[in-house]
Parts: sequence; C-alpha cells; structure tokens
Amino acid sequence: MNELDIYYRALRQLRTETATNDKCRRFTSAVKRAETDGDALCAHRTRCHIEEDWVEFIETHLPYVEKAIKEDRQFIRREGETVDIGKAKKVSRDSVEHLARHSEMITHVPEEDEMLIPDKIYITENTSNYTVYENRFLYLLLTFMSDFVEMRYSKIAELGNSYHADLKTRKRVVMGKRRVEMELHFTEQAKSDPYADKNDRTSTMIERVEAIRVITNMLLMTPLMKEVSKAPMISPPITRTNVLRMDNNFKYAVELYDYLVAYQGDGYTVEVLDTEQQPFGDALENEIDELVALLSYLTYKHGTGMGKDLEQRWIAQELEQQKKAEQARRARLDQLRERAHESSASMEEYLLALEEQNKLLERNAEQMRAATEALQKSIEQKAQKLSAVYYEQCDQKFREKREALIASYENKLEDKDAELQEMSEAREQAQHAAEGLTARVHALQYKMGIVPEEDTTTREYVAQLEREYGWFVEMFEKNWKLTKKRIRKDILWSPGKKDRS
Repeated sequence: MNELDIYYRALRQLRTETATNDKCRRFTSAVKRAETDGDALCAHRTRCHIEEDWVEFIETHLPYVEKAIKEDRQFIRREGETVDIGKAKKVSRDSVEHLARHSEMITHVPEEDEMLIPDKIYITENTSNYTVYENRFLYLLLTFMSDFVEMRYSKIAELGNSYHADLKTRKRVVMGKRRVEMELHFTEQAKSDPYADKNDRTSTMIERVEAIRVITNMLLMTPLMKEVSKAPMISPPITRTNVLRMDNNFKYAVELYDYLVAYQGDGYTVEVLDTEQQPFGDALENEIDELVALLSYLTYKHGTGMGKDLEQRWIAQELEQQKKAEQARRARLDQLRERAHESSASMEEYLLALEEQNKLLERNAEQMRAATEALQKSIEQKAQKLSAVYYEQCDQKFREKREALIASYENKLEDKDAELQEMSEAREQAQHAAEGLTARVHALQYKMGIVPEEDTTTREYVAQLEREYGWFVEMFEKNWKLTKKRIRKDILWSPGKKDRS
C-alpha cells in the first residue's frame, strides 16, 4: 500500500464518519453554498516518450565496440643503441649481427682459452605503442557516444514525468453566531512523479538508456582507453584503414559512429497534459468542504488546548464500542450454543463463531500489549528526563560546595603561607644573629691567642667562616651607614656650627 492509497482510505473513512452526523453535514452544506468565484485548480503534467530506434541501434552495436577494445591492438617499436659492455643486460641475435658488421668494437685480441669480449655492444629494446589509429578511433567513438546519450538523458530526466499544480480557494461561511473564513493558495512541483514513473510505458526505455550510459563510461575507464586518452584525439573525417574496413568488430563500430554523427532528431517527444477546474467539480468541492471542516476542528482543538480531553473521550468511546461488540458476540455464542444443543447441524456454525471470538481476543490482546509497551516507553522517557534534571541539580550543588571548599582552603593556605614567610624571616634573622655572635667569639679567641681545638681546614669550617665573614661585612656596612649619619648629625648640624654660620 503506497502513500496515495493510505490517504484515499483515510479520506473515505473521514467522509463516512462525518456523513452520519447532522451537524457535520450542515456545516459542509453551508461551505458548499459559499461563493465559488475564487476557486480554481490548474495542473500540468508532462510525459516524455523515448524513440526506440537510436536506443536499439546502440544496443546492437555496443557489444562489437567492447570486443574491439578487447583486441588490444598495438604497434611494436624496436629501438637500439650501442652501449659499453658493462651496461648490457641482455644480448640478442641483432647484437651478434651488429658486432659482425662492426669489428672496430673489438679492441684487443683474447689470449688462448679466453672468451672474445668486445668493449661495446649493440642492444635492442621492443616497446608496445597502443596509440594506433584504430584505438584512437574507438576513443573518439566512445566520447562522442557518451556526449550523445548524456545530452538526451539529461533532457529526458528534466522534462519527463514532471508535475505542477496550483490550487486557489476562498470560503466565507456564516452559521448563526459562527463565522468561518478560509483563503488557501496551494502550489506543488515535482520533477519526478512516482505514480507516473510506475505507470509510464517509457520507464523500461529509461532503464535501457541508463544501461547504455553505464556501459559507455565503463568502457572509457578501461586501461586501453586511459592509455589512448593521453594521445591527441583524431579529428573527422575518419580514415577507413584496412582494419576499420575488414575487421568485423571495427566495421560495426564504424557503422555506429556514422549513425550517431548522422542522427538529427532529439530522440524523444514531450507530451503536456493540462487539467483545469474553475470552479471546482462536485467531487473536488465535496472534499474541499471536508478540508474546511477539518481545519476548523484543528484550529479549535489546538486553540483551546482540549487535545487531552478529546483523547480521553476517544478512548472511552472505543472501550464502550468494544464492550458492546463483545456483548453482542457473547449473545450470539449463547444463541448458537442453544441451537447446537437442539440440532447437531449447527455445531459447525458454533465452532466458526468461537474461532472468530478467539481471533478477536488475540487482536485485543495484541493491541493491549502494544499500548502497554507504548505506555512503558513513555514512562521510561519521563523517568530519564526527571533523572537528568535531578542529576543536573545534584551536580550544580556539588560544584557550588566544591568551589566554596576550594575558596576556603585557598584562604587558609594564603594565611599559612604568610605565617611561614614571617617564620622564615625570623629564622633568617636569628641565624644571622647566631652567626654574628659566633664570629665575635672566634675574633676574641684569635685576639687572645686561643687556638680552636677543631680542625680549621675542613670544608665545613671554611664555609662557616665565609658565612660569618659575609654577615660581618653586612653588619659593618650597616653600622658604618649609621655612624656616618651620626657624625653628620653631631658635627655638621651641631648648635655651635649653626651660630658660626
């Protein structure tokens, strides 16, 4: 069942349901009585018919072109040169004959039991050249045929089985306190109409043309044609060589080339089919009226937000109908059972009714199973959404707490770093003071002639002396700065100095 069948069945079912309701009939009748001046339908369809003569001619001659390519015609060229004997890889009969005619290549006489070895030797090499005239003709034929087919195929694909429709309608309906206005302008274009493609007789012809395109491109991609494409392309007119005239495969290839060059027609014809309805016909008018009613329902449903209520009412109605049908079937079964007791001839009918009842129960069970699965899937989706929201909330709280803890520990680390800095500075000051005291003690010991008991030539002792010396120099500089300030203060800025000035 394709798309058109589905919509056709759905529309028939809709019209069947609305035809049994008085309100629906009154509304569609009011729509039908509205003005029809703006109603118009214009549809254009094109059908492309491919002429079979050129397609059949190519199909009958194309196998011979393929056979001609498989012949791999080539021209063997023999080239020779004189080289040093050390560079010669292979000696042929031509080399010996050339050496017999050119004895000047033998410059020394061999001793007894030695081989005659010339200083130079003539070598030959055979090379295959595939760019012969016949192969170049095949390449010309394939390229021309590819352009010939591709040009027509593109036009056929562009024009064939296209569809264009334009529909306009304007409806104004007044029913008591209810007023409905609708204005519709619908346009549709389709380059390839699937219904027309399926029912068109030329579809097989299109497939044949596509096959020719594929085979032609494959032949152009063969190694022989790739090699020939590097050579200059021959230009018309074609020289009828012996191979082109006598070889059977090449002879049919020449016939195909002559046919394609002489062909003047387009190879196809286009048929245009127009459909116009202004105003609409009765069938289209009735269906458009149903469309207006359906649009009115959809607008009201989504405008008022009563979709869920309608869904629940529909489910209740379906259950009620199923219940009534079940009661009717059970009543029929009871009646058949009674008849089966009275007459054995009704037993077969009773069994058929039971079988029908079992099939119905199976269908109902399948529907319930599908509904259960859909409900379970919906619950799982909602649970996933809720879990995702909960996870995001927890993750946000965790990130906030983590950032707060990190900030708190960073502040504590900064405080600890400041304390460590102060303790390090105090330690350095205490170490300097201790080293200063040690230096004074050592100085007093040397002044009094007291020789230290420990070894004063060790590395550790000398390093200690260097630190003490450094501290002494630093202390001396600081004290000297303070002394100079004191001298300037006591002498240069004394009261007697001010009086003298």
